[in-house]
Amino acid sequence: MDCIFCRIDRPLFAETRLSFAFLDGFPVCNGHSLVVPKRHVVSLWEMGNDEYTDAFDFVRRVKDILHAGIQLVHRRMVHEYPGVVRRSAPIRG
Repeated sequence: MDCIFCRIDRPLFAETRLSFAFLDGFPVCNGHSLVVPKRHVVSLWEMGNDEYTDAFDFVRRVKDILHAGIQLVHRRMVHEYPGVVRRSAPIRG
């Protein structure tokens, strides 16, 4: 399987039993990070309940880590949300 998230080549700055976090290689702002489940999943909807809960709880912890350790660019936003994008065809690995 050729999955970039299964073979991360950059330092992790935090992790849990089921997820890990690292700075994005193509950031759109300072502190742009990714939280990824440790188990390979093609879709968010393939995550088990424990993985899903762990990842979204971890997102809050990652936010706290970033606010404490990285000077973030302040952007005024009306509403923040997780992004979900439907792919036209499944990724085959």
